Amino acid sequence: MTIQDDARDTTDLLSAADRKFAEGKRLEGSGLMWKATKQAIISVALQRNWPCASDEDVGASARLLAQEHGDGHEFLAKFGIAETFQYNASADVLEDDDIEICRELLTGLILQLLQQVAPPGNPE
Repeated sequence: MTIQDDARDTTDLLSAADRKFAEGKRLEGSGLMWKATKQAIISVALQRNWPCASDEDVGASARLLAQEHGDGHEFLAKFGIAETFQYNASADVLEDDDIEICRELLTGLILQLLQQVAPPGNPE
């Protein structure tokens, strides 16, 4: 599997989350939002040869990316939203209005991360 395959998987997960939310399946959609975020971070981590085998590695990569973005607190706040979606998938703690606002913010982060993945033949 290539880094670009991982990026495609991320967009597939994001689309699947959108479908689940549209069907009213909030818990499943929340789990998919977490998976999409995690996969986007893994795509960038793989490109940079950072470890990404565990959730701890993903968290460490998120902190490194936050430092790079110069808006580290905002980046980490959005990553925190992803972790909240992960929790929501099992605990159902988010209200519908919160889900919509958080989805918009998190989708922006995911797309921002995917922009960092170099297309084939154009490594960073």
